[in-house]
Amino acid sequence: TWDTELKKFIGHSDEVVWNVDLCYECNNSAGSCSHGQDYPMDLEFFDNHLFAFKSNVTSPCFNQIGIQKVDLSGGLQWSFEFPGEKFVVETIVHNDEMFVLGYADESPSRQPFLWKLNAQGEVIWEHVFFTEFSDMEPIDLVADANGNLRIGMIENGGFRLDEVSPMTGENITVFNIPIQQEIKSFGLYGNNLIQLGMNEFVLGYNWGSWYDGSRFNLVRFSIGPMTGCTDPLSCNYDADAEENDESCDYTCCPGPGCCDV
Repeated sequence: TWDTELKKFIGHSDEVVWNVDLCYECNNSAGSCSHGQDYPMDLEFFDNHLFAFKSNVTSPCFNQIGIQKVDLSGGLQWSFEFPGEKFVVETIVHNDEMFVLGYADESPSRQPFLWKLNAQGEVIWEHVFFTEFSDMEPIDLVADANGNLRIGMIENGGFRLDEVSPMTGENITVFNIPIQQEIKSFGLYGNNLIQLGMNEFVLGYNWGSWYDGSRFNLVRFSIGPMTGCTDPLSCNYDADAEENDESCDYTCCPGPGCCDV
């Protein structure tokens, strides 16, 4: 059920306002492809519209990136598919700009790319990422308040973090993060990246063997001094923090184990 504040903010109850069918080719057969036809991949709010991204699987197992623009009344503005065999991994809207992380299927590797799109769905620029190894696959795309874009990738069974320019998509810095196990690529299942602070991240990754032997690990890492509250008397003391980011919270006082400020 909706709570009171949320209902007041939305201005209506928990009724469905509208429902729009975004199926591209619902009657299209995927032929020998065992994993279906239309896959919804992500949804963004940009330019006061909704942008729905999906993977359109056509026979035989050919992936195309599709995008549809929908207004806030549920009206479909336009719909099209990008040429070539490509797949969406992550989309974000950051500083009023829309970015798409994906890969092109080029066996045995998956060639990662980053797009910047405008409100018409046109690619403003594309940056393709390369490696000296045979396997490379994008995992996730994150951004921070300072405008930095970071892309997590599997490279030769390890983990690589690319810091890229939001202006061109080109690499600024590449960080190779030591991981204990060899990261496995099970399609898009399970490998995720979140950013905790300016230089701090948590990676969730698969290792082991597909299907029954797979395992899932979390690792916290930093590409610079780990920031956080360094005051052990605060409510949110972070023992791993190396630099104080002025986030210390004392609002839990008075309370068990809390300071007197």
